[in-house]
Amino acid sequence: MDDRLKILPAVILCAGLLLVLKIADVWTGLTGPSPAMAATEDHAPAHADPVAEAPAPPAAEPSAATEEAATKALEAEGFAVEPTATTPDFAPARPRAGSAGALDDGLMSRSEVEVLESLAARRSELEARAADLDMREALLAATERRVNERVEELKALEAQIQTLIGQQVAAESEEVARLVKIYESMKAKDAANIFETLDQKILLEVAGGMKEAKLADILAEMSPAAAQALTVQLIERRRPVAESM
Repeated sequence: MDDRLKILPAVILCAGLLLVLKIADVWTGLTGPSPAMAATEDHAPAHADPVAEAPAPPAAEPSAATEEAATKALEAEGFAVEPTATTPDFAPARPRAGSAGALDDGLMSRSEVEVLESLAARRSELEARAADLDMREALLAATERRVNERVEELKALEAQIQTLIGQQVAAESEEVARLVKIYESMKAKDAANIFETLDQKILLEVAGGMKEAKLADILAEMSPAAAQALTVQLIERRRPVAESM
């Protein structure tokens, strides 16, 4: 027991020396060799003592607790200590917002890009079809408007024609009525002579408008052939009217 207590100070001293060596290694790795040490190495004698040049026995690897204590001591002094191989591994740092990793995470997959391109093409097709339908609808509306205008013009023209026809029929009727009065006022023999040479259309109009008694007197004065022909034409003229009734 006493021997162990005597060895304990020596063990503590060795541990302290190892800690100092570890701190020196860390500091040298961070800052590089100092100018004084570099100058000493440059001016070192060519033939050094073989005993001095012999490599020192490797120092014992300090424990994790020793390295952690040394790291905390350096950080307390304001030094930035990088983790060594024996220090616990830290979690991999996440990429910053502007790094390539963040951009890769934000990129869309190829299938999503194809879907968006397909939707854009479909939208363009629908817009083109809608524009074509709008144009056709406008053309159809313009054509329908022109047709309606043409129909109205034709209706107006038809009304004008009907008016003119009515006026002409009225004028002809008045003329026939006037001729009927003239022939009724004439002697039967004189009227019969004119009827035999008169145009058949006019003859039918005048004879058809005369009173039956006056027409009978005129037919009696006409030649048998002319009277027969006029009688047949009058019957054929009135037949369509009777059939329609």
